[in-house]
Amino acid sequence: GSYNSYAALSTHGDGLTLRCAGPESVLSITGDQGGEATVLFSIDPSAERTVIEGCTMRGRDMTNTHEQTHAIVTSGVCAGETCRPIVDVTIRDVTCDWPYDVPIDGAPRARKGDCVKLLGNAPETEVTRVRIVGSGLSGARAAITIQRGIHDLVVAGNTLHWRNWDFHVRLD
Repeated sequence: GSYNSYAALSTHGDGLTLRCAGPESVLSITGDQGGEATVLFSIDPSAERTVIEGCTMRGRDMTNTHEQTHAIVTSGVCAGETCRPIVDVTIRDVTCDWPYDVPIDGAPRARKGDCVKLLGNAPETEVTRVRIVGSGLSGARAAITIQRGIHDLVVAGNTLHWRNWDFHVRLD
């Protein structure tokens, strides 16, 4: 029933904490994605005080993906009263296992996007107060992509692994 049909999990609520038991707690997407954009966890407009911590986000077993396939995003997808800014997002101690261009027999298997993509596309969907701390972000096109409409961002104490990436942190 979510209006964000691209997301496996999404929230536009107030005060959601997704707290896992540590990196052995894995949230994953598997299977053929039909060449479509796919998101594991989407923080949608009007979300406030969202925390994701202690989890591994895994996209290793997806095939036929689009380059807009991300582990965690803030999105501009909204309807009616939910078209309000996103405020207070914390991503803490998250491991991103999001391989980019994983080959099978020498041929690309799938293109995946970013570990964390921050997008506040318009004034009504801008993103304020984001903290990304103590995380291990590896394997994707970019560890963190920052696009328009992002205010008050702290990125601290993270490990950004360089392997087959276009960017560590990408500013669009």
